[in-house]
Amino acid sequence: MTRKDILVLAMGNEIKSSNFYQKLADISTMQDIKSTFERLAQFEHNHLEKLKKIYLKEYPELTVMNITENDQFNGRATFHDSADVLRYGMKIEADMQRSYRELAENYKGQEEEKIFLELAKEENYHEEVLEGELQKLQGAYTWFDLSELNGKMDD
Repeated sequence: MTRKDILVLAMGNEIKSSNFYQKLADISTMQDIKSTFERLAQFEHNHLEKLKKIYLKEYPELTVMNITENDQFNGRATFHDSADVLRYGMKIEADMQRSYRELAENYKGQEEEKIFLELAKEENYHEEVLEGELQKLQGAYTWFDLSELNGKMDD
């Protein structure tokens, strides 16, 4: 796979992720989860713009207008509840992290290496956001350390 192919694949993945999160936001009935998906959709769109800059720097004679989702979400995944959706999003983010780390290796010592490592770091943050939403949904998310309650609840 050439560097051009890798960039095209990465841009397609960002389009896929952005569209996926926007679709989830559109159908979500829980406002906090809806807001999270809307934020993630925007984050992924921002990643796409960064990748387009790299692509056009390397291939100025080409256009990115024909970049589309390379694996459009079309309902093949089955979600039984909001937790399933959040777990699926976490898997997407973990896959994207791995892809960006591999891309960074292909650009070792170049300016783009830092960009791909930063994108991997951002995808890790996205995964953490989704994990926080999952914990909140499951009632496992607390804003305090449970050890603070030691001895305070004894009556």
